[in-house]
Amino acid sequence: MKAIVYSQYGTPDVLQLTDVEKPVPADDNVLVKIHAVSINGADREGLLGSPGYVRIGGFLKPGNPILASDIAGRIEQVGKPSAMRSPPCAWNCGDNRLFRCQSRIRTSQNYDLLFSNALHKPCAYAS
Repeated sequence: MKAIVYSQYGTPDVLQLTDVEKPVPADDNVLVKIHAVSINGADREGLLGSPGYVRIGGFLKPGNPILASDIAGRIEQVGKPSAMRSPPCAWNCGDNRLFRCQSRIRTSQNYDLLFSNALHKPCAYAS
């Protein structure tokens, strides 16, 4: 699959479009086909590597080479539910969702919007 990645902190000039391996969702995770992404302050900080706390995952280079804090997409695959999670997630293949994520999905909302209109707020998951 295609992704925009960065291997060093810096300006948008360090971003590159490249092929990456398609991930397989682990337990209690989902694979989302992304249709829209909003760029917010967290993405800017991650790209620049500043302030210093954003380097916790990788001091000299990014720990996760793909930026995206707020995404809208369709769930393609669901990992098996974890016994540790109560109540179990109600994620289904084909659901249209807004996600707030940074290394792991933190929040998710179902929505019935056009993907192109889904991310017009600074914090898209709150829309």
